[in-house]
Amino acid sequence: MTKQYLARLLLSSLFLITIAPVKASATDDAFISPYLEAHASDLVKWQPWNRDTLERASKGDRLILLSSGYYACRYCYVMKKESFENAEIADYINKHFVPVLIDREMHPVLDAQLQQFMEALSGPQGWPLNIVLTPDTYPLTGRLYQRPDALLHFLQSVQKGWNEDRELLIRSAKQASHQIINESKTNVLSIKDQYKSYFIGALEQQTKMVADRDYGGFGRDAKYPMSAQLMALLKLQRIRPNEELEKHLRITLNEMAGGGLQDALDGSFFRYTTDRLWNTPHYEKMLYDNAQLASVYLLAAGILNEAYYTSVAENILGVLGKTFVSAQGGFIASLSAVDGDGKNGGYYLWSETELENHLDDEELKQVKLHWQIILADNEQPHYLPVLNKRTAKLDHQQAALLESAKSTLRKLRKQRQLPRDEKNIAGWNGLALSAFSSAAKQTGEKTYRIAADRLYRFITGKLMVDGSLQRTDKGGLAELADYAHVSAGLLAYAELTGNDEHYTQTIRLVKKSWDS
Repeated sequence: MTKQYLARLLLSSLFLITIAPVKASATDDAFISPYLEAHASDLVKWQPWNRDTLERASKGDRLILLSSGYYACRYCYVMKKESFENAEIADYINKHFVPVLIDREMHPVLDAQLQQFMEALSGPQGWPLNIVLTPDTYPLTGRLYQRPDALLHFLQSVQKGWNEDRELLIRSAKQASHQIINESKTNVLSIKDQYKSYFIGALEQQTKMVADRDYGGFGRDAKYPMSAQLMALLKLQRIRPNEELEKHLRITLNEMAGGGLQDALDGSFFRYTTDRLWNTPHYEKMLYDNAQLASVYLLAAGILNEAYYTSVAENILGVLGKTFVSAQGGFIASLSAVDGDGKNGGYYLWSETELENHLDDEELKQVKLHWQIILADNEQPHYLPVLNKRTAKLDHQQAALLESAKSTLRKLRKQRQLPRDEKNIAGWNGLALSAFSSAAKQTGEKTYRIAADRLYRFITGKLMVDGSLQRTDKGGLAELADYAHVSAGLLAYAELTGNDEHYTQTIRLVKKSWDS
């Protein structure tokens, strides 16, 4: 058995076990989180998620208010300003609850379990996520973003119920938790040929059920890239070509790269759009989205024989190499949805006055005719440099004028400030290593090989300690997904270099993950 084959086999098994349910651990946060630092000035007296905090709640018989969010999240900061800096609300929380704040990017398993609880309640999932736990940490109820009056009413209602019949609430919370755990248990299957048809059939059936045949993607509401699903479908198209699937893939990839999901000035991607038509972006940018999308478009370029998709991937990698790179050699976690002045999307949107001051008359005319108009937080119309859906095919002169306008705005945007989450997360850097390694192998471009070499040195030198992974270069416990994505990155790098030692390193890390 060759090292290459063994590495791929072990990695496949590792990705399968990442779907198994696990219990969250109550460990100290051994890292620096910009999200937690941003909440240091809150009037709510946030406590860390650790054993001391949980013991304090248990001994005091007090409910826990666990709030989960992340640095790039817009509504996390809205809620912080409206509620967690509100004296009345903060006093109530501090008096009646043990308030705990986590950075969901540092506690992904815990956050996933809380999201699973919300799903069981038939409630919305997302961030900021605020879950009330019993003193012994059984989830009781939860809410996402709420306006201050609604949040206070919610907390008062929960506390009233706790005071009146806590035994009933404890019993109900335990029963619900046990039911969720039992329903989420996954049978572990051996990797055998007879299961291939089962998984392929399930993938095909699910795709047909949720595919948006008009606008691409999945579902009829907000649109997410769904990179892992697209990767699976592209590989399915490679082994079992299907005209209907190919059409859906092309529509999806074209809509994502030609609409509001993509930043038209640099080619990177936002996390999702708030509408079905891929028009209005949610302005945060995540490393994991962009790294995975680069890999998606690289794969699509070969399978669908479409050179344009290679250029999409190259634009993404160019942004990662310039904007997301950290001083340590890895890549940072995210860019905020809120600009340096606290305006949602302020880094990306342009007021009519700004355009009038910097574009010539012909450029301005075409912008007003063809670019998408979005209401900013102040309810004033702003322009997003994306063609609106009613625009007919542009002639050569119109296209040239719009490109000229974009060129001007690229220069102006450099003067704006965009907050960054500087965490170097292991799994996400593993995704980036996969993307750069694949790009270097597929295109032969030296800059991608240089980036892959640098990222390999960062991961092996800063994130791996005595053969084990840290969550970040500052510490923190790596999750199973970190091991899976970093191992996949190391395998892609080994396939780029052809070095036996790199295959051996992949094998060692996968085996280590089984013991961690």
